[in-house]
This record gives sequence, structure tokens and C-alpha cells, in this order.
Amino acid sequence: LIYGLLLCWLFPLLALREYAPLHTIVANLGAVYVIWINISPPSFARRRCAKAGLLLLYPILAIGGPLLVHHYMAGTLPLPPVPRWVPAVPRIRLRGGAPGSCDPIRTFTLGVVPR
Repeated sequence: LIYGLLLCWLFPLLALREYAPLHTIVANLGAVYVIWINISPPSFARRRCAKAGLLLLYPILAIGGPLLVHHYMAGTLPLPPVPRWVPAVPRIRLRGGAPGSCDPIRTFTLGVVPR
């Protein structure tokens, strides 16, 4: 129980500290996950080492997932180049501007309609 709370509650709380609302949600879900694994474990995880493996899986997914998405979206994750057979992102012409003159994310959140 102590191992699980350290791994699934305290570790996400400290590791995701920069993502303010996310770290408390992930940490509280980790505490619920620890209680669930200890009270009613899956049928394949009746032994202590299997429970420890399931408890170790939670921070890998709950911390690694958001950090991986963040670094991918920020462009700091070194990825292999995109193959040539993948089509390029299409440029759309928006009302009141030259083709590709606006940021598409900001454009769609402001409600600008493409032609």
C-alpha cells in the first residue's frame, strides 16, 4: 500500500507539477487505482509481484503519456522525418487573408470560416 501510494499518488503529484490542474487529477486517480488494485486485483494479478507490476504501470502511462504529448506538440521530441509518401497538410484560403496567412488553430477557435 505504501509503495503504491508513493508511486501512484506522490510521484505524479511532483512530476506533473508544471501542469497545475492535471497533476492533482492524475494523483487522485492514482490513489483510487492503488486502492482498487489492492482490494480487488484482476485474476492474473493475485501475487505480490504482479500487483507491483500493475502499480508500476500506472505512473509510466499517467506521467509518460502527457509528457510525451507535450513534447511532441512542442516540437522538442526528436522524431524521424516524415516519409515522402505522406501527403502534405493542405493549405486553405480563409476569408480576408492570403492563403496560409493565419494560424489554423487560432483561426478555428476564433470562428473564421474557410472558403
